[in-house]
Amino acid sequence: MTRTVDPPVEAAITNVLRGVIDPELGDNIVDLGMVQRIDIDADNSVAITIALTTAADIQMGLARMLPRTDVIIVTTPTLAAQKVAARAADMARKGHLRVAGVIENMSATIEPDGTRHAIFGEGGGERLAQQLGVALLGSIPLDPTVSAGGDIGEPAVLGDPEAPAAQAFARLADRIVTDTIPPVELAVCSIRQLLTEAGADLASAFERLQQSHELVTATAPANDYDQSRSNP
Repeated sequence: MTRTVDPPVEAAITNVLRGVIDPELGDNIVDLGMVQRIDIDADNSVAITIALTTAADIQMGLARMLPRTDVIIVTTPTLAAQKVAARAADMARKGHLRVAGVIENMSATIEPDGTRHAIFGEGGGERLAQQLGVALLGSIPLDPTVSAGGDIGEPAVLGDPEAPAAQAFARLADRIVTDTIPPVELAVCSIRQLLTEAGADLASAFERLQQSHELVTATAPANDYDQSRSNP
């Protein structure tokens, strides 16, 4: 039987866990999102559930399996989000994936009269892009039309195309497909093509080897071979 952890107690446990550093990622397991749950049993013993992978590991694993992959880093304007996003970019580059750019999500809300409300701050996406040496592809303002459209399954670009967020999404998509990561037409699946070419190369090599063996067998007299065996 477990009971809910009181916020002050959970905060104290969390502070202790911040001292546990992942040796590969170089950061504590709390900020890496590895701590999933904290429970206290009836005898006041603490049970902590920890994931051995970070939230980005699955995406990175899938990306490495694809024949051609570029990574776009998404962040919010806050400094904490920039640090996490910078680690994601570092993981991508260590996996030999190209970081194509940065997108800033949840940027300043824009009122109909043009007034801006930077609830989560400003400039975080631009600072991260400069840190990574890539372009800031766009900023998506915090807009209620996005969440409203998500609740009914209708993207903001379709439900309210004049909304600030919808226009930002449209500009971002256009920049990605025309400039940042243009789509490449493939006549066949890249993986299937690579496997087919590899199979053809192996078949060709085997055929040449077989022909070479037949040539040697045809030019070597049988009696010479027999004499060589009988007279070592």
